[in-house]
Amino acid sequence: MGIGRWNAPVGDRRIVDLSHRITDGMRGYPGIPAPAISAFLTHEQSRARYDGQCELTFSHVDIVAGVGTYLDSPYHRDATLPDHATLPLDRSADLAGLVLDLTRRSGRAITPDALGAGDGWRGHAVILRTDMDADWDTDRYWTEGPYLTAAAATLLATSGIALLGVDFLNIDDTSDPKRPAHTTLLRAGVPIIENLCHVGELPKTDFRLHAACVPLERVASFPVRAYAVIGS
Repeated sequence: MGIGRWNAPVGDRRIVDLSHRITDGMRGYPGIPAPAISAFLTHEQSRARYDGQCELTFSHVDIVAGVGTYLDSPYHRDATLPDHATLPLDRSADLAGLVLDLTRRSGRAITPDALGAGDGWRGHAVILRTDMDADWDTDRYWTEGPYLTAAAATLLATSGIALLGVDFLNIDDTSDPKRPAHTTLLRAGVPIIENLCHVGELPKTDFRLHAACVPLERVASFPVRAYAVIGS
């Protein structure tokens, strides 16, 4: 299960953290270098620079996309489509959320029949719950995760969803170089968040999803702090 859980009440609302914590050297997407997190300037080093009047630190973070919980922008598939800097905020923040429970699925492939008819999905952040986050940082998570069939991706795209989020490694079968699910959804302007966690704590509806991007130009994928606000 993801670490760094934050499940805080705020008045009549509850906030559920849906992102895995990113740590130095952690396991990332197969073939992707691990993140390197260090200090450009440590607290100790800063004391001399500021004549002992204060201390501070500047962090140095080296990350390749595919680490932790990250968002794929349409630019990931097509260089003419929005990147993290140009993706409209209304495609990743304050979205009405909807959870599709796939925990009783059969096999790895997620088909249109498993998803349902698509009624009421338009304009929503659709979150697929498989409970694979329970296997986070294990071999099973990286090799046995579910994936969308091309037909399932088409159903989601044509249903007018605003964003797709999943609690597993990749919406495509990683053995298929065509990556049809990513291609279909991203070319339809639908951002994708992979490696969510704690989705099981969300209701089916009546929550708002927030996963705003850092506005980095010419960046296709990057970690986000995804969270859900439940209640009014």
